[in-house]
Amino acid sequence: RVMNQKGQQGWIFGKFLAPFDVSKYAADESTEAWSFEEHFSDWADSNTPKNWKHLEGTDPSAIQFFEVGTKKIAKLSSQGNPCGLYRRAAGARAFSIHARGRFVSGDESMLFAYSWGSGGYISLMISQEGIDVLGRKLPLSTNQWHDYTIASDDGKFARVLVDGELVLNKIPPKKGNEFAHPGLYCLAAKPGAKSTIEMEYVKFR
Repeated sequence: RVMNQKGQQGWIFGKFLAPFDVSKYAADESTEAWSFEEHFSDWADSNTPKNWKHLEGTDPSAIQFFEVGTKKIAKLSSQGNPCGLYRRAAGARAFSIHARGRFVSGDESMLFAYSWGSGGYISLMISQEGIDVLGRKLPLSTNQWHDYTIASDDGKFARVLVDGELVLNKIPPKKGNEFAHPGLYCLAAKPGAKSTIEMEYVKFR
């Protein structure tokens, strides 16, 4: 079973395939430098992670956290009211966002999005059926924890990785007023949506 860069899936005769030996390639041992790494360890109050703001006109009580060992997991539990978090970030067109999250129940919601102002934005929606990145859909068992990455070298096209594997490529950004301010948006639901999703961390550069 194979998939092309647009997310279309199909089958190919195994005779035309061969194993890929990754041992021939040296591992990248360079240290990753992030503009910020959010593990939701500090909260201004029970509904607001430190250094984050609630989107204007949204329900702060929909954002909560719970502890698993030494970790604090941020949780969106929307009951039909709009909700979401925002953190300002430089509106660079070259970026990388890495987050760990999972879908629990209910309607489709936004795990994260990045906007660089009038130049455009890109978002990752998550639901029971899988993920949706600006109309590019990928079936996925989202009830399990996954590492999601969206990255771009120039803002013209973005690529999506799930658990380190490239799954979608050459995705053009979308323009519009949905995300008015440059920065990172997380754990958001639209009016009428009732859903629960969880996020362990998000990193941005």
